[in-house]
Amino acid sequence: MKPAKPGVPILVQLMGICLVMIVVVIGGIYLYLNPLFERELMKDEKRHIQDLVDTTHSIVDDYYRRSLNGEFDTKEAQRLALDRLYQMRYDSTGYFWVNDMTPRMLMHPIQPELNGKDLRNYTDYDGKLLFLEMVRICENDGGGYVNYRWPEPGVTDPVEKISYVKHFAPWGWVIGTGLYTTVIERSLAQMRHDLLLGTVVIILLLAAINIVIAMRIAGPLNRLSSFSARLKEDLSLKAPIEGSRESRQLALALNETAEQLATTLVSRDKLDETLNSLTAMQIRILQSEKMASIGQLAAGVAHEINNPIGFINSNLASLKKYTERLASFTEHLSASIDKNSDDETVRQIGELRKQMKVDRILADTQNLLDESIEGAERVKFIVQNLKDFSRIDRSGLSKVKINDAIDSTINIIWNEIKYVADLNREYGDVPDVVCYPQQINQVFLNLLVNAAHAMGEGPGTITVRSWSANDLIYVAVTDTGCGIPDDLRQRIFEPFFTTKDVGKGTGLGLSISYEIVRKHGGDITVESEVGKGTTFTVILPVSGPSLGQNV
Repeated sequence: MKPAKPGVPILVQLMGICLVMIVVVIGGIYLYLNPLFERELMKDEKRHIQDLVDTTHSIVDDYYRRSLNGEFDTKEAQRLALDRLYQMRYDSTGYFWVNDMTPRMLMHPIQPELNGKDLRNYTDYDGKLLFLEMVRICENDGGGYVNYRWPEPGVTDPVEKISYVKHFAPWGWVIGTGLYTTVIERSLAQMRHDLLLGTVVIILLLAAINIVIAMRIAGPLNRLSSFSARLKEDLSLKAPIEGSRESRQLALALNETAEQLATTLVSRDKLDETLNSLTAMQIRILQSEKMASIGQLAAGVAHEINNPIGFINSNLASLKKYTERLASFTEHLSASIDKNSDDETVRQIGELRKQMKVDRILADTQNLLDESIEGAERVKFIVQNLKDFSRIDRSGLSKVKINDAIDSTINIIWNEIKYVADLNREYGDVPDVVCYPQQINQVFLNLLVNAAHAMGEGPGTITVRSWSANDLIYVAVTDTGCGIPDDLRQRIFEPFFTTKDVGKGTGLGLSISYEIVRKHGGDITVESEVGKGTTFTVILPVSGPSLGQNV
């Protein structure tokens, strides 16, 4: 009999599967999440500078109204308003300027040599009549965005800048501020660095997990295989009972079979048949454990891909609708031109349309979108199959390892913590708790974010501890921040109550957390000392919410 060819080792198979999953995840991050983050960051920054200009507009309007009430004359009110805007700064490079509709510069805090100058012929580094463009936007729309090139404070070379300007009509002023795109580029670079670092950590972690899984699967099975070979010569041998439940069952089956063979002295053919049966069982067990590991990996990949695929499906559907409307508009426009224009105009437009291949582009666009939508739906179908295969659903009531839940939450908001505090984890050996994982993670998220915010500019220390006693789980989040005064501590769980600055908190985080914990049959306590720090302690019953509690 020819010896069987050696198969691919378990470790190699698991590492191959892990590598494929990692490639898919990294591709999803860099092809879909990175561009999405860039677009959203640009939108947020543009809204931010618009809000800042709206705020300064309100300040100027206040001085204007005070002048109308006789508190100041007009010139004094204008001077005070300009002084106020001159002193205002935000972020590291943010400032405000004011010019009139001539345009003439009234106040520029970074380039004071422009003050009082006629700016009608003033251009940026690309030759754009910058301030005339701002005046035009204010005259037509009352305000808007302007793109141009301008040097950052302290830097000689110009960079791309986006500014928002707004017209203050009573005084004929144009108030503006801007955002350097280098700020966004630095934020994106930091995000890409964090993603790369996280990916490396995941790769190392998965590699370690695969090695452990392979050793736990292959070790006992290899020893059982060796035992099976020696069993042919000595039926008194006993298989070691070790490893997983399936491996133990196999070892017990081998021992029982050996005892039966030794007792009944069955023929050699019967022994060979039994060994072949056991070998087949060994292969089935190996395959079963391998598929269980694949299921866990597949569930994680399915979860990571679902979000970008949702964005793609939504955007493709919207883009298809828009292109259909554009095609319809083009057809109506062509019909209107054919009907209302002279023959020469119709001929020129027809040649231009043919030259630019408009009809072909419109047709191809629909086909490309249909194919893309079909592909995205296929990916969505595959992801759903992966989820169904893995059979992991964490949205409902389930048993949760509370320390793992804390770690996953810390990983999500690590960027909020690492710049202001050192993090200490003091986890106890606690039992699994029955809860709604997503809701409990939200509680931990709110407490950790509040602890980071309490540090101000830092540095400080945040300590997370867990322990159990009397069928209860305790999780304490302690910070060395500013602390909470006694008169405010009684109100911190009230909806919309916050001690943070305007725009930095809604006052709902602790209120929502308190409701979630109470509906789980638990409680939240708080201890604080002004100037030393605060400790929030979450108490949860191990058995989870009672049947009468609707979470």
